[in-house]
Amino acid sequence: MQDKFRPSIKFFDEIVQNSKRLLRAAKLLQLPVIVTEQYPKGLGKTVPELGIEDFGIKPV
Repeated sequence: MQDKFRPSIKFFDEIVQNSKRLLRAAKLLQLPVIVTEQYPKGLGKTVPELGIEDFGIKPV
């Protein structure tokens, strides 16, 4: 979920909110989560509203 894709993906904000729900569920269930960023220099970082820092996740 990188900023550059926001205008291209229909319902981007809803997808971010659903992804955040999945992150919360994974934390409750103690499941490992991996976040990847594709070319963050050009495509931007993971959107801040996803809140990956709140879950102690760092993108690879």
